[in-house]
Amino acid sequence: ICRAHQGTRRALAISLAVTAVLMVPVLVLAPQLTAFFNRKAEVVAYGTLLLRYISPFYLLCCINQIYSGALRGAGNSQVPMWIMLGSFVVFRQIYLYIVANYVSNEIIPIAMSYPAGWFVCSVATLIYYRFCKFDSHRLVEDV
Repeated sequence: ICRAHQGTRRALAISLAVTAVLMVPVLVLAPQLTAFFNRKAEVVAYGTLLLRYISPFYLLCCINQIYSGALRGAGNSQVPMWIMLGSFVVFRQIYLYIVANYVSNEIIPIAMSYPAGWFVCSVATLIYYRFCKFDSHRLVEDV
């Protein structure tokens, strides 16, 4: 494995570890965090529910951000941009339309559009990263 790939894997491991550590207080203190912004009981209940359901999926953001950043750093900024637009905008809108109209108009299935988009982005980014030709996008030559 070349040094760039080792650096990407190291960055991913660090980001996953930091995110996992930071997620614990968010999960434990979800009601207090929600109440900091709004003390209404219904808002706190929904905010706590959403934080506890969605927070673990932030680990997917580590994958798509690290590998997209590695691709951009290698001089390939267009493909990560298109993958993210497709995942976070196009896929998410299709998901929301289908779920809201044909599955359930409840808060959790709707809110899961975020993790679903992160998952699609992570998979697409990892596939592209695995099979792309880094030499064809270099901005500078090796010394």
